[in-house]
Amino acid sequence: MAAVGGAFAQSTITGDFSYGYGQVTTGAGVVTGGMGIGDADVYWKATEAIEGVGDLTVNLTLDLSAGSSHSQADEYMTLKLTNGVSVKMGNVSGAAYLAGGIAAAGSNYDAALDGKTHAARSFKDTVSISIPIAEGLKLGFAMEEGSSSAKGAGAASNTYGAQRRNTVSIDYAAGALAANAGYRTYDGTSSLTSTYASSLNRASASYDLGIAKIGAGYEATTYGYGNTLTETLGGITIPLGNLSIGAQAGTSSTSGLSTNTSRSGAVYGGSYAMSKRTSLTGQYYSYDAGSSAGNTTGYTFKMITTF
Repeated sequence: MAAVGGAFAQSTITGDFSYGYGQVTTGAGVVTGGMGIGDADVYWKATEAIEGVGDLTVNLTLDLSAGSSHSQADEYMTLKLTNGVSVKMGNVSGAAYLAGGIAAAGSNYDAALDGKTHAARSFKDTVSISIPIAEGLKLGFAMEEGSSSAKGAGAASNTYGAQRRNTVSIDYAAGALAANAGYRTYDGTSSLTSTYASSLNRASASYDLGIAKIGAGYEATTYGYGNTLTETLGGITIPLGNLSIGAQAGTSSTSGLSTNTSRSGAVYGGSYAMSKRTSLTGQYYSYDAGSSAGNTTGYTFKMITTF
């Protein structure tokens, strides 16, 4: 997108860095642990008020560590134009819908169930539209192209595999309540294999009680073969001054296959704010990795600072 005649342009650079110790123990008893960088990201944001057009915002993320989870941003490189209606395009690694979204109620301090019991996040080339329809209520449409490990590579949809997906969603946020629901369809599916999705529906909500924030949600995917994958998650956080403690627990189950699975996991932890920018986090997790040997467990302790 190119634009001429802009005014009031400005840009900011922020970032985050975390360092600490983590350890993982598999169900078979194999222990892996050590010190390392958790996040090391630089975020560049540029804004411009374009006369007669709207507000333009560009976000770029520079990932300096392979371990980064982009805890301060849910995007990699995007361009958004807003004039009542918002149109956003770019290459996005969105927060995990359940483990990092409304259902988790803020309990994702530095570790979550995405990539464990639940599906991992991935980068998508995306175009989305958000339309306000009432106070606190928005209608959204999004088209995303197939996942690619190369950011911004433009992995196009094809017969099978890199499936394009189209999503319609509705969001509500007002006062103590936040909620979301959505429906998605996929192209490039097949009735001959259980691998490629056909459709998805999901919903989640959270409510801030003051003494605690609670959330819950589900996500159900149907595949062209007829099998389904259903994921659920509930979360809670409790503020205690500079300390916040929280937990999330979830399940993942399949049906319609010759061998179905049912897995579960949980994450417990907290964050202590040393200042407005710096905090200490600690989390413990346990989840069924799909092995008969038993649950995988792990923990992390980190100092996180933003600038």
